Amino acid sequence: IEVFRNKLLVTAVIDGRELTAVYDSGATHTLLSAPAAETLGIATPGRGGATGFGGSRAARVTRNLSLELGGVQQRVAEVLVVDLSPLT
Repeated sequence: IEVFRNKLLVTAVIDGRELTAVYDSGATHTLLSAPAAETLGIATPGRGGATGFGGSRAARVTRNLSLELGGVQQRVAEVLVVDLSPLT
């Protein structure tokens, strides 16, 4: 775990592939950046939207991913894939 620009960064494993993630304890949904989804080869067949501190964004939806944080693994029923570049 490390802090970068007031964001808590953690090592996550999504469907068996490791990456650095931002942990947001107040989030109502699990978000994945579009480039990360592409790199991981995650299909995004659904469409949706996401609204948060940074405003509203169109989102693609994927379902039933394996997510591991701190050695704890669970299935995530729905993940929103969003263009997060305006927030970085």
